[in-house]
Amino acid sequence: MEEIAPDLFRIKIPLPTFKYLNSYIIRGKNRHLIVDTGLDSPECLEVMKTALDRLGIDLKNADFFITHFHGDHAGLLSRLAEKESKVYFNEPESRLIGSCNFFEQLIAYNRKNGFPDNRLQATAKRTSSHSQDYGWKKCLKTVEEGDRIRVEDRCFICMHTPGHSPGHTCLYEPEEKFLVSGDLLFADVTPGIPCLSDHGNPLKDYFESLDRIKKLDVDLVLPGHRRLFRGHRERIEETKSFHFDRFDIIRSILDGGPLNAYQVTSKVVDGVRVDLWSQLSDQQKGLEMTQVIAQLRYMEREGMISSTRKKDRPDYCL
Repeated sequence: MEEIAPDLFRIKIPLPTFKYLNSYIIRGKNRHLIVDTGLDSPECLEVMKTALDRLGIDLKNADFFITHFHGDHAGLLSRLAEKESKVYFNEPESRLIGSCNFFEQLIAYNRKNGFPDNRLQATAKRTSSHSQDYGWKKCLKTVEEGDRIRVEDRCFICMHTPGHSPGHTCLYEPEEKFLVSGDLLFADVTPGIPCLSDHGNPLKDYFESLDRIKKLDVDLVLPGHRRLFRGHRERIEETKSFHFDRFDIIRSILDGGPLNAYQVTSKVVDGVRVDLWSQLSDQQKGLEMTQVIAQLRYMEREGMISSTRKKDRPDYCL
């Protein structure tokens, strides 16, 4: 546990990937705020409850802010939220809570983009073994752009920053110049920007979110993973450059002829390291593909590439 500022703490919640989630606790006299929780697992719960005990925090006096609806950020809520709690959560993703067909839709979309059907079925079986308790939904308080959450003298401003997810929301504290960035921005890796349907342009949304955040006066970024850092404007430019470089790589790949998203993704990954694609699990391949689809979507909308469709299955070309 690390005290970042008076009554502002970071708890490293262990994860099987990304090493850990940064959960932030803002301690107040009467009410406390917990930002993001970790996965619904015994290991995460033990670390969180140990930290809360050390800080003298009773969960009956705690509220929660969830940056976005991914399991490593919201999964533990069902074990922590009390009937007295408020759960601050973005409106776009509140509609997904308890959705029974999300994974089925995702699998169908991956199939449409070239993912081998036999591998999809294996992934579906593994996915269906996971369950989630959404009992905390009754504590939900949806937040929108510009809403304020007060904890003692601190006033956090909610900032809608879609891209990594449709409703991703950051918190900005203008007096101390803290940005609780969730998965918007990391110190030394690039957040994944997935595209999960034919609708929208997630990477365009992400670039616009970065441009908005770049205008803020930020002294310290408190990300959802990895280390805290300063210099958010420089990091934003580095993050955008990653995608611009990827565009050049994709154009070079498509110079050889039309390919579907699965084929493009395999070549992109093997360009990082020879035979890396064959070493990835099906879940990792699916995740990589959703991110490449976001880049292909952006490039097509910007006129950098085009696509043809046969039986509603897209192939991309120059």
